[in-house]
Amino acid sequence: SRIERVKFLNDCTPDTTYVNDNMYCYEYINGDLLSNITNVNILKEFFSFCDSKLWLKKNKNDVFVSNCRSMYEFKTKLRINELIDSNLDRIRFINGFEVQPIKTIYEKIDWSQIYNNALPVSFHGDLQPENIIYNNERFFLIDWRESFGNSLEVGDIYYDLSKLYHGLDINGTLMSSKNYFYNIEDKSANIGYNVKSNLINLKDILKNFVIKKGLDWYNIRLLSALHYLNICTLYKNFHNGEYGRFLFLYSKYLLQTILQNK
Repeated sequence: SRIERVKFLNDCTPDTTYVNDNMYCYEYINGDLLSNITNVNILKEFFSFCDSKLWLKKNKNDVFVSNCRSMYEFKTKLRINELIDSNLDRIRFINGFEVQPIKTIYEKIDWSQIYNNALPVSFHGDLQPENIIYNNERFFLIDWRESFGNSLEVGDIYYDLSKLYHGLDINGTLMSSKNYFYNIEDKSANIGYNVKSNLINLKDILKNFVIKKGLDWYNIRLLSALHYLNICTLYKNFHNGEYGRFLFLYSKYLLQTILQNK
């Protein structure tokens, strides 16, 4: 369970109390969400915090690779089944860029390269700006993912990094206020969304951190696009399904452009 996981990393999370098998609660922290912080130095400090407190290195083995396959390849294949050859999938152009059917795009992904890149660490699992609180020169993480595949303790650093990128690109608070749009005409669609300026700065800081650590920036962008694809079917009732449709179009656009310009 998540509460078992955070016990291993109690420096990274508020005090946690068990409520029942499906619920737990945190000590209240009166701080700022990372998504609202504009101080560049604090944004940079966040990555030092993750590097020293969160992403503790683990051993890479077959079990870890199997969990990566489950989280990336198998989950994506399962999620896209209901989208294959749908009306949205038949759209040929998004923002003027030609896109292929989602099944074709899926088959072009080099999954073996993703698994070769994967680095086992202790992990958060949903490292988005709204799950990160800054208070009195300390960072606290909330809403931990319960597992990575079948593991409570070991995940892929690229999963956390791509989840963070995903949350900087498409901000949850802005999306809740419907700061996105899409228009469809015949086989073409135009999409767009608003961004927060401080998150643009944080994305640049993230890229510099990734390059400095010798990690693969392309891999982070690819996995981030897969995250959008994997969650789009979960928003069928949010904004009357409009957000899910927007995410599907955006994920196809991103995957096509990323794979084409590798």
